[in-house]
Amino acid sequence: MDPEFAFAFRGVDATVGRFQLRDLSFALPQGYVMGFVGANGAGKTTSIRCLLGMQRIERGEIEVLGRRVPSPVALRQDVGVVLDHTYLVGEWRLSEVERAVGPFYDRWDTTRYHDLLDEFGLDARARVKDLSRGMAVKLMITIALSHRARLLVFDGQAVLARQ
Repeated sequence: MDPEFAFAFRGVDATVGRFQLRDLSFALPQGYVMGFVGANGAGKTTSIRCLLGMQRIERGEIEVLGRRVPSPVALRQDVGVVLDHTYLVGEWRLSEVERAVGPFYDRWDTTRYHDLLDEFGLDARARVKDLSRGMAVKLMITIALSHRARLLVFDGQAVLARQ
């Protein structure tokens, strides 16, 4: 394991339906930004799912912040994920989102959550279901940043790592 990397794929094979990743190897050093660029069906989402432990790998290894995937639940404290869709209950108000999500994170910062809602122009009284797609993504970013994640993963489009 190499703590100098935010994450590393080493010889990873994974299969999803008829799609296959084969011998995927690359790494992101701490403090750098990486974007996944490729045609639809190239494996960007599958790679992200493997990174997050959401997709089983058949061969190879993945390391995130010095720990192998699948990893202890504690690693989830250090990873913020922004998906291209919201996973939240549509009826929740943004103030309720914090009450529901915050307890899952040891470093949840209520002040930061509300500051980011203000910065992104999100009304804490709004319901999740009433947000536009762009505003829903801003909410997901707010959640990811409010628990002081060390690694931010953005929906297979980009990954940001910081120390």
